[in-house]
Amino acid sequence: MASDLSFFDKLQLLEEILVQHHHVPSALDDIQELLRDADVRREFFRNLDNPDWITPLKNAGYFHYPRSLRDSRGATIPPVYWPESKYLARMAKQTPDDVASIFAELEIDKPLIVGNMLDAAKKMPSNIAAMLVPAICRAVSTGIMWNYFNDTTDLCVRLAEDGEVSAALQLADELFAPKDKDHQGGTIRTDKYWYKEELSKVLPLLTHRESRTFLVMLCDWLQANIETKQEAKPEPGTDYSYLWRPAIEEHGQNRDYDSAGIMVGFVREGFELAIGDGDLPLQEGIKIIDRYPYLVFRRIRLHLINEFADTSSELARLTMMDQSLFDNHKFKHEYAMLMERRMDLLNPEQRATWFGWLDAGPKVSETDETAKNDQDSDETKVTSQEKIRYWQFSKLHWVRNHLEGKHKSLYEQMLTEHGVPELADLNCYVSAGSWGHQSPMTVEELEKLTFREAVEKVSSWKLEDETRHLGPDIEGLASTFEKYVETDPKKFSSMAGELKDRPAIFVSGFINQMCDAIKSVYEIDLIAVLELCSWVIKQPLQEITNQEKKQDPIVNQDWQWTRNEISRLLQNVCNAGAQITPRYSLEGLRDPIWELIERLCRDPSDSNMIRNVSLADPRVSDYFNLGINSPRGIAVEAALVYARWVADHLKTSDGIVPEGFDKIPGFQDMLDWQISPENRNKVTMSVIGAHINKIYGIDKEWLASNADRLFHLQGIEEIPPETEGWAAWNAFLVWVNHPHIEYFRTFENQYTYAVQQASQVDPSDDSREQPMHRLGEHLMILYGRGHLDLQESEGLLQVFLTTAKPEYRRHSITFVGEILRENKTLPPDIVEKFKSLWETYWSGAGKKDAEDNSGGQLFGTWFPSAHLPELWALKHLEQFVEVAPNVESGHSVLEHLSKIASTDIACAVRCLDKIVVGDRKGWRIFEKRDEIRQILELAMNAGGDAQDQAKQTINYLGRRGRIDLGKLLKVG
Repeated sequence: MASDLSFFDKLQLLEEILVQHHHVPSALDDIQELLRDADVRREFFRNLDNPDWITPLKNAGYFHYPRSLRDSRGATIPPVYWPESKYLARMAKQTPDDVASIFAELEIDKPLIVGNMLDAAKKMPSNIAAMLVPAICRAVSTGIMWNYFNDTTDLCVRLAEDGEVSAALQLADELFAPKDKDHQGGTIRTDKYWYKEELSKVLPLLTHRESRTFLVMLCDWLQANIETKQEAKPEPGTDYSYLWRPAIEEHGQNRDYDSAGIMVGFVREGFELAIGDGDLPLQEGIKIIDRYPYLVFRRIRLHLINEFADTSSELARLTMMDQSLFDNHKFKHEYAMLMERRMDLLNPEQRATWFGWLDAGPKVSETDETAKNDQDSDETKVTSQEKIRYWQFSKLHWVRNHLEGKHKSLYEQMLTEHGVPELADLNCYVSAGSWGHQSPMTVEELEKLTFREAVEKVSSWKLEDETRHLGPDIEGLASTFEKYVETDPKKFSSMAGELKDRPAIFVSGFINQMCDAIKSVYEIDLIAVLELCSWVIKQPLQEITNQEKKQDPIVNQDWQWTRNEISRLLQNVCNAGAQITPRYSLEGLRDPIWELIERLCRDPSDSNMIRNVSLADPRVSDYFNLGINSPRGIAVEAALVYARWVADHLKTSDGIVPEGFDKIPGFQDMLDWQISPENRNKVTMSVIGAHINKIYGIDKEWLASNADRLFHLQGIEEIPPETEGWAAWNAFLVWVNHPHIEYFRTFENQYTYAVQQASQVDPSDDSREQPMHRLGEHLMILYGRGHLDLQESEGLLQVFLTTAKPEYRRHSITFVGEILRENKTLPPDIVEKFKSLWETYWSGAGKKDAEDNSGGQLFGTWFPSAHLPELWALKHLEQFVEVAPNVESGHSVLEHLSKIASTDIACAVRCLDKIVVGDRKGWRIFEKRDEIRQILELAMNAGGDAQDQAKQTINYLGRRGRIDLGKLLKVG
């Protein structure tokens, strides 16, 4: 029976039957049993190229789309690839009606199959392709079509071109109508660039073919986009479109990030095309727009009246003479454009009335609460004469080409005084290419002055209009001042004293440039800079200059930012030349630097980084990034770097600092203060923990005697729990280089307690640097170096391997594999240790760990190592893939397996079979073609059990699409 045949035998029998019947449909009855095999069926349809088969196959039920399939091993798989649909697509040109009738009935939920349907539609006449539109729309509605967005749009265009307008409109509505309301800022459902590109193709055709229906569609799409905005309300005037779409026409101030703003452009373009070509009278277009309640539609209305005023001059005049538009900032741009372009349509009496409104000055409507708020006043009339003149100047700018007499004189006078008025026709403005802060002066202007004059000039600058949100500000000026200092830091450093009594923002920028200069190995007058720093330290922390009070809260308003810059400066001084010989000597610098650091180390400990750590388990959290972004953390790090700098000058030839901390007055007192119960906090303790190597290098006796105090891990059990010790410990694990034996001896109590905790605490979802992972890495390194005994039943390593959470064990064992794989040379005794480690782990928790997380790496990182004996590696790979066939690092596993397969080909081909069966997605099956073929060919040539296994594997891979491997069955 055919069911007893192997896959490739079935294919051979299928071909023989087809040849007997000359490949015509009369063979269908004879091949039915073979086609019950889904993989044989796939190959049949893949090679079928005769349209005469369509009707018999349809009648036999072969074009009923399956929701799931079963592979040769019985596993259920989704039919992502359906060969029947590819066959239908190939036949579409020859029998379009038959193909269309089949596709039209399908409920498809897989993109590749929809792609086949679109390929078929391309080959059909448009009147037949239109039959597929409902099925395509159903697929679009499921959200699976965006890989074929362009192809679907092209079909829509072709349908419209060929007169299938109803089908084209149906497809366009499904493609472009907003449906997903979960995306912030709008409902365009795919990449905005492609959305715009594709809708631009469709819009002209559908506007010309069916303007009224399509324009209503466009307006509906715009309204749907507006309604996703939180601030939008149905009442006219509440969509704030003058902010997210400053101009209805294309304009440099419009931005592409807003979906509703993008759609405004399409609505405008559609109406302009329809009205401009005479397909739609202006008045009828306005009636369509007036159905929609939102402000932006009223602005589009105003734009169209301006654009087509020549066809309806009376409507344009009535609009210009609507005083509510004159006064309302929401219509400012469109009304200004109308007045600028169409002022000539007004008669003398109307002009006089319009200028009368202007002469009367600005008023705020009693009913226009938004405008009233914008004026920052509840009064109905603005009283500032200068503001009135500027308001009139802005309005006159609209009609500047139509001015006479006193109005022309006023405009020219104000233009001379102020230049072109800001925001004359817009409510908001972003300068092109000038995002961020602007400066009232340039570096070049400052370079023409002496340093004292430059400092005086920037320090005395004042914001003229405190209510303005655009234009130059102090932060922009501070940035320019920094760039100026950068031009000659050596020269300016000697004049650091000029910054005393100046605003903090400029002092901070100056010190920042001195930091960079030191890092860039510039010679600066460090004594002068330190004197300035000493002056800063004496300033009241919260003092704010009058100039800075007017700035945004995020701007450097007090002295804390400057103090942070000082800490960084001192770090740079002490770090300079640290890897070779310290660049700065102690003489003349040691005392002033320590005086600064000592005071800075009492600064606030709150971090500048925003991160909620209240719910995080401190045993699996790393706080170091918070620490180095807190004022005290930066200062303590500077103190630790300072201690190392002093020690580098004092240490003997063998690297020892005689008398340790006693030779660095004040440092131990500072350290004791930081770790005392009343002062310790997570961020500072994390900084100390990350720099344990510096403390160890200076005074390891102090470290040994204070380890339990510093790393008070048992505090987690206290009520309330004391967790700061974990902050220091975790930073040590994560940020200090891999441990040596002295660390282990010094912190053995902490290692022991941390291993106990590894059985109780779950991994963190938030921390990038998992401290418990690093704990496991430390243990593996200590074991490899011979400092831990694997055979000790209650030893540290055995406890970790048997009680720690599985994720921590898996990570640690995978880490050892990375050591074996990445190190080109390893002593044989270390390799033997690691082999024993794997065997002990596998016989214990390893097999269960692999079963519970079959996608984990584990032995997948070990196997490719050239350090492992080949037979040993093959034996343990087979054990591993038996329970975890989807072995990670699979690509390198297959590469190495092909290289050593001849060592034990029977074992190698069994491993290969498990790996390819476990590769459900088929990545390795097709990416490692050569390696797979090489192993199978060796097995076929070997005969015996290896050949029998190879045949099974080849037939399985043939079912997975590797038809090319069928030739290997003829080998041997």
